[in-house]
Amino acid sequence: MSERKRHPHKEIESVLRYAEVQGWKIVQGGHHAWGKMYCPEIQQSVGVVMTALPASGVRQKALKITQEC
Repeated sequence: MSERKRHPHKEIESVLRYAEVQGWKIVQGGHHAWGKMYCPEIQQSVGVVMTALPASGVRQKALKITQEC
């Protein structure tokens, strides 16, 4: 796992850790997002937000995207 700062929402951080185990590259930084997740199989990236929305909903969406790659 890369050395990166933890996401402030523990539910989203758990998805990021799961994605890293699955081979996704996590890059922190960006204008409106906390960072990006890069799928290891195809040229696809997913923004990782630091959101005011319920973290559980964001977690479910990110987990689904991670599993579909």
